[in-house]
Amino acid sequence: QMLGLFPAQPPVDALILNRQTTSPTTDQVRDAAQRAGVPVIEMSETLPAGTTDWVRWMNANLDELSAALDR
Repeated sequence: QMLGLFPAQPPVDALILNRQTTSPTTDQVRDAAQRAGVPVIEMSETLPAGTTDWVRWMNANLDELSAALDR
């Protein structure tokens, strides 16, 4: 059912994937989104290595999502 959402009308605006959890299923979902022209945004559950400022990290995530939605 999820794969059918990407080419549907109205289309999905963006797909957010957890970069810390990958599998053949998540790869299939990513591929379906990309084929349909849906922006794919990767986020994580925990601070990435070398990141010490939580607010700056969250703001960067929000900026990436905002840019995808404004496409």
